[in-house]
Amino acid sequence: MTHKIKLIALFSLVLIISATNLLRERKFDDIGTFIFLFSIAVVLSLIMLYFLSKESFNIWLNFTVIYLPISVILVAIAPSYNNCFFTGFCFQPDKESLTWLLSVLYFIISFVLIVRAHRRLKRKAKETPFPTGGQKPTT
Repeated sequence: MTHKIKLIALFSLVLIISATNLLRERKFDDIGTFIFLFSIAVVLSLIMLYFLSKESFNIWLNFTVIYLPISVILVAIAPSYNNCFFTGFCFQPDKESLTWLLSVLYFIISFVLIVRAHRRLKRKAKETPFPTGGQKPTT
């Protein structure tokens, strides 16, 4: 299966999960906000990856497989409400603010990883113009 087919399948799956979440009760609870915000970040990353190589996709996928479970655990153990009276002076995020922070951070890191991988692969392709290790073709 090519990476473009995988991207289309992932894109479809994310949209289905988001649509199901939106239609569920027409309100956002902690889980709904998490799914919706991460769906937006994943869809934007998948749109960028559609136009790039399979290697860029694999680097992004390895990052995503590690980042999303950690995010789920962090949001699950976060308190539902912020108990701090002065929210500007203490950092004790609730589930919603942590979800916003983690989804924005996910998109920024994904974007940087995708651009870095694309540039590195492009530079690597320029350095080795011949696929067999720099041997000159015989005419």
